[in-house]
Amino acid sequence: MKYKFQGEVVDGKIKVDRQKYFNTYVKTFEGQKIEIAIQKKSTARSGRQNRYFHGVVCKYWGEYVGHDIETMKGVLKGKFLKRSVMMKGKEVEFIRDTSSLTVAEMKEFIDQCVMLAIEYGIVIPSPEEAVY
Repeated sequence: MKYKFQGEVVDGKIKVDRQKYFNTYVKTFEGQKIEIAIQKKSTARSGRQNRYFHGVVCKYWGEYVGHDIETMKGVLKGKFLKRSVMMKGKEVEFIRDTSSLTVAEMKEFIDQCVMLAIEYGIVIPSPEEAVY
């Protein structure tokens, strides 16, 4: 299983956030070969993306099918953000929160929602055209 920890580099050394949890997690690999990947922290979705998704995408979907914005958010997340993990040999599904998405992931999610809308004949204005 892969788990992400965050931190920063200070004076050439890695300072891990939640150091206690990091140390506990590392101990679970005692005696095993591991792989370490370090990358620049990705940027969380933008406020503009969030406002567009709720105020335009979910609103237009909701008006078309007769549901409120929160219901449509749940439906669209269930359609495109469903993931699964293995827990003690069993696959468990979950739906990612939009707050966990990066800017790129949120763009992809919004694009998927808009493309699905087109299939249903719903015309959702672009972020540049929309008022929200």
